[in-house]
Amino acid sequence: MGDYGMTIASIGSRGLGGARGFDRAALDFYPTDAALTRALLNVERFVGDGIWEPACGDGAMSRILDTFYPVTSTDLGHYGYGRSGVDFLTTTKLRKQNIVTNPPFKLWLPFAKHALSLKPEKLVLLGRLLLLEGWERSAFFKESGLTRVWVVGRAKMLPPGAIDKGHSGMICFAWFVWQRGYGGAPTVHWKRP
Repeated sequence: MGDYGMTIASIGSRGLGGARGFDRAALDFYPTDAALTRALLNVERFVGDGIWEPACGDGAMSRILDTFYPVTSTDLGHYGYGRSGVDFLTTTKLRKQNIVTNPPFKLWLPFAKHALSLKPEKLVLLGRLLLLEGWERSAFFKESGLTRVWVVGRAKMLPPGAIDKGHSGMICFAWFVWQRGYGGAPTVHWKRP
């Protein structure tokens, strides 16, 4: 095989965006592909007073959710949408009965744990399907009462200002759903965006 100048170790250390010439975005800000949010709304319903999107970024997900439900949008960063300067991981008050977000990948597990501690009616987090791997996360999923996983497939999520060079999405994403009061085993479903 030829030497392509890149090993798995170098890709892993820089991230897949780095392997394609992108620097990692500040605060892991990668706007959510609209097709993924629409796929979620085709399979999940929300009851109560609405949805809190605590990592709203530029509003890519919030704008779609807001066409069906009242949405409160916050973010630690300043991206011109929602209320900025709000650190979700230090909040103690649930702002809406449901939480839906695409958390920063490096903080995915802390986001999930903190969100569940706020006791929402429903928690839905977008994440890489590979989150199902690993002993720490598998224990978390078992103990936390994960309800369902919607595998939505590959998607492009580029950092702000990045030029789409026509690469197809390399990462498979899924929606991870927790429903308050659910007592069964988690189920896995597939939904094409």
